[in-house]
Amino acid sequence: MLYLLLCLVLIPVIILAGYAQTKVHTVYKTFSQVNTTKNRTALEVARTILDTAGLKNVTIKKVPGTLTDYYDSKHKVLALSESNYESTSIAAIGVAAHEAGHALQDHQNYIPLRLRHLVIHVSNIVSKSFFPLLILSILLAIFIPTSGNVGVYLVMIFTAIYALSMLISLITLPVEFNASQRALRYLKDSQELTPQELNGAKKVLSAAALTYIASFLYNAVEFLRILIYLLMITRNDN
Repeated sequence: MLYLLLCLVLIPVIILAGYAQTKVHTVYKTFSQVNTTKNRTALEVARTILDTAGLKNVTIKKVPGTLTDYYDSKHKVLALSESNYESTSIAAIGVAAHEAGHALQDHQNYIPLRLRHLVIHVSNIVSKSFFPLLILSILLAIFIPTSGNVGVYLVMIFTAIYALSMLISLITLPVEFNASQRALRYLKDSQELTPQELNGAKKVLSAAALTYIASFLYNAVEFLRILIYLLMITRNDN
């Protein structure tokens, strides 16, 4: 009964995820067409934030696409999408400041960011181990029939993967929220944006935040659904 309920709950969560993606693109498109009063590019703003914080070692590069911006803590690179790199729009400035916020987190050893990197590393190891473990489970079932059901092993692996995915998306929330707070604080204190422009940047970053919330809810429901299914099949085996 609980399993079926979670399947039903998954429907509005998927709808929310679709809505969040649509909203972030709509809001971004709206404010990418509105230039800021100071008319400075996203590249210039990001460089100023980094230099002010003493992060001259962080390089900024242009990457293809739209909303493909990211910060690479390993190589100390802040990547701005080609649609934002030389743009003077409110959306571009907000996104660039947000990514610079991640660089500041990295510089200050922000604990949730470090924890997220650790969990992602563990998740990658588990994901890469999926097929070897699956093959091992099949071999055990063939040569040692009493070793258990392959399906149970498979679901256990999926449960572990989704548990890590849920944990990553959970930790991502404070990391992304904090980066946006840092961005908006800087844009306000430095008067880089006017109050009206700042409100636009806040709308862009808030729309992006909704996608992270939707991702966490999806991963959480999927994890619970698979966990309950695992408990059901193990109980039936016993």
